[in-house]
Amino acid sequence: MQLQFSVYVLPVIASAILSAAVAAVAWRRRPTSGATALALLMGFVTLWSVGYALRLLSVDLESKLFWAKFRYFGILPVPATWLILAIQYTGYGKRWLRSWAYAALVLEPAVMLVLVWTNEVHHLFWAQIDLASYGPLTLLSTVHGPAFWAH
Repeated sequence: MQLQFSVYVLPVIASAILSAAVAAVAWRRRPTSGATALALLMGFVTLWSVGYALRLLSVDLESKLFWAKFRYFGILPVPATWLILAIQYTGYGKRWLRSWAYAALVLEPAVMLVLVWTNEVHHLFWAQIDLASYGPLTLLSTVHGPAFWAH
């Protein structure tokens, strides 16, 4: 895999490091209300940031597309995890978060993840994917499909 360096990747790498550190601290404090959800949320943000950094650093279409897909392991669970964190932190976790609620919150990200990784078959998530050059940088240019907008 050939790599290109850009100053734009530095804040993304800093975000990955910071979110991983917050995840580690929160994980050590799991007995605290909302700490586990915060650790998971920051773990997902770390995956998102690492995937985006590697997408920026990659040059060829296959590598950029792989890392674009990889980062959705972090992107898709963020809204549900954030909601769980808010509910737990405010003290409503035992009342509102039953097993069926967790299952419902996992369903949409799981379906979207399947659509992301099988996009070449149906083009529902990204209708078009190309490389675009902006000065010395090669970036992934996408046209979003209906599944992207549904998410």
